[in-house]
Amino acid sequence: MPEASKSFTAQRRYSGFLLLILLGTPVLLLLAGSIFFFSHRDALLDFENKIGSISNNTLLYDYRGRPFRSLKGLESREILSLSDFSRELQLSVLAAEDSRFFQHRGVDLLRIFGAIWANLQSRSVRQGASTITQQLVKVTLLEPEQTLRRKVKEMAISIWLELYLGKEKILEHYLNSIYLGHGHYGMERASQAYFQKNVNDLTLAQAAFLAALIKKPEHYLRISELKTGRKYFSLEELKDVNQRQQSILRRMLELEWIDDQTFQRASDEKLNVLVPNPETGSGNYFVQHVINLLRTEHGLGQVYGGGWRIWTTFHPELQQLLEEVIQQNFAEDAPPGRQVAAVAMDPNSGEVLALSGGRNFKTSSFNRATQARRQPGSALKPLLYATALEKSFRPNSSFEDSVLIYDWEDEGVEQIYAPKNYDGLYGEERVLRNHLGGTYRSDQMTLGKALELSINTIAVQLLDAIGIGSFVEKSRALDLEMKEESGLCLALGCSESSLLKLTSAYTVFLNQGRYLSPVFIKRIEDSSGRLIYRFPENEPKEIFSQQTMLQMQDLLK
Repeated sequence: MPEASKSFTAQRRYSGFLLLILLGTPVLLLLAGSIFFFSHRDALLDFENKIGSISNNTLLYDYRGRPFRSLKGLESREILSLSDFSRELQLSVLAAEDSRFFQHRGVDLLRIFGAIWANLQSRSVRQGASTITQQLVKVTLLEPEQTLRRKVKEMAISIWLELYLGKEKILEHYLNSIYLGHGHYGMERASQAYFQKNVNDLTLAQAAFLAALIKKPEHYLRISELKTGRKYFSLEELKDVNQRQQSILRRMLELEWIDDQTFQRASDEKLNVLVPNPETGSGNYFVQHVINLLRTEHGLGQVYGGGWRIWTTFHPELQQLLEEVIQQNFAEDAPPGRQVAAVAMDPNSGEVLALSGGRNFKTSSFNRATQARRQPGSALKPLLYATALEKSFRPNSSFEDSVLIYDWEDEGVEQIYAPKNYDGLYGEERVLRNHLGGTYRSDQMTLGKALELSINTIAVQLLDAIGIGSFVEKSRALDLEMKEESGLCLALGCSESSLLKLTSAYTVFLNQGRYLSPVFIKRIEDSSGRLIYRFPENEPKEIFSQQTMLQMQDLLK
């Protein structure tokens, strides 16, 4: 057979195979949808109730099981009919998420195959193909798992839902329900929050901005990056979302939904986007961290408005006491740069009872207890000494208290490390007291006395004696980040850590050498009472021996 004929035959077979896929896929999806419809008929027919339940308030409970905070869901949503949304906003959303919305029947096969081809070309997942209907199904009728079975079910239900509700009703539900960041559901609520306008009063540029948020609202408007004393987001903070807004406007121009003049006017418009006001009240930093723990796995939309019941370790009385102590020690007119962080933890369970990440959450939502990485300094010395006791050193082991200089060559360049004592005293320059109250001077100092006085030079000698690797290994077992290449300064806390991690590491001193990871959440139930998550028993991890801890307790008295 001639080569041309073979090529033609192969091409026909390929075309026939592709045609079979294109024609067969809708049939299979419709069949799957039929099976699902009749097995879940009540859920589909009760769709109106389902769509409302995605925005119920989530409640947080304290350690006694009493509710102490409501994460706004339904209260942060306003229901409008489709005719209440401006044409510009509807077109912006369609251009951003599903420009063929009125051409497909719930699943866009052309877009699916186009996305598959694009992803194969780039060898990565860069394009999605979910229609607006599929997105609505995803957040209302299905569990948040990422499996092929769930995706097929989502596509099948979408086909049936379009037959059941129709295009206009689906779009209306979508515009009222989509999550747009910081607890705001639906376009009307987001429009009020970010522009202080009704959706009908939005300019095309503002409408395209809200449509741009749909893709990843918390990424585009990161609350952790907000600075105090500002009413609006900065241009730098809005850089990513503005780029997406511009691409939406260009897409509308390509689709001939707007003309060149309208595009240019919207593209040139400078937007002032309001910064959301943080909630005030006791325990805001604690609540913020609970939300951050859940946001990665479940998304903020589900956390804020899923109608969940979240049982936490929060102790309101202890939290109130902690905040009162902070206020008593900082004058109202103290410079904003003077800040504080505090963590109260039960060392026997790892449960975090109270937490503060700053002086005032309203003026600074940056959580210095969990987000800030600081050098712990001498706070690491007890862990270093415990590691040394595990290495056959004793509390009465002695080192010379003298000026210390390390020098070496690194690629031909001379390096010098000369740690100094805080008070500048060494050896016999220092007056020491014995257990009877008498005084003496000596060039030698025991580990017990060196820890009591926090002598830097002896801590460095001790680390040199046990080996940097040994200390790094113990520290990593305590979830403290350390790098061996930092060198001997690790004895003086030159690594970085959060206060929460350092507090957790200190549980070993009150828990017979066993480490417990911090616990904030005990269990979670959804709006129907179904258990979503239960924290497993916090298994202690043995880091130090009981003998070492008994010695350390004597040293730390």
